Amino acid sequence: MRAPVLCLMTLIYAVLFAAPTRGNIVENPSFELSPRFDRFTGWVSKDVERMGPYIDSADGYQSVDLAKRESGWIEQVLITEPDAHYTLSFALSANIYEHREVTRRVQVTWGTADLGIFTWNQLGEEAPREARFERYTFLNLRAASVLTLLRFEDLSDTSGYGMVLDDVRVTLQPEGLLIAPVPGSLACGIAIVSLFAVRRPS
Repeated sequence: MRAPVLCLMTLIYAVLFAAPTRGNIVENPSFELSPRFDRFTGWVSKDVERMGPYIDSADGYQSVDLAKRESGWIEQVLITEPDAHYTLSFALSANIYEHREVTRRVQVTWGTADLGIFTWNQLGEEAPREARFERYTFLNLRAASVLTLLRFEDLSDTSGYGMVLDDVRVTLQPEGLLIAPVPGSLACGIAIVSLFAVRRPS
């Protein structure tokens, strides 16, 4: 049982860290370009707001709270190659300076595929000085056409203080390298979750 798992993890690391890619196709992936506190270059959004530089981010100086006054959303249309497979990763945290008792939720979609609803619960914890993010990575995401919609929608119902999104990356997987799904993985890709803390850039 261990051998297949080790082989799978070897392939995953090859895709994420060793295999050459054509770079991130997401425009303004860390939300650093923001002409207004609720607008982000390259993205279309509703009821979101800029976080930072006074609050930590996963990358750079800014991130985006997906619930400015109520649950909002943010999306970008990506230029993709039909039938090609992509790797998607993003970092999630939560604005817990209010409504700490409420579980934050965000739904992620790739084209017409629902990648799932992801939650964040920090009940009983103090608001951290250094933000804690979880990075989610999806492999084998197929592009059905030359345009693929990537969307993040907050479902927290917190009247503000929602999920926090940062460092969105989409890269083309090398041709011919397709990781086989394992039992229990997503039908449209393999999901990997990692937990990390970030410090405010000096």
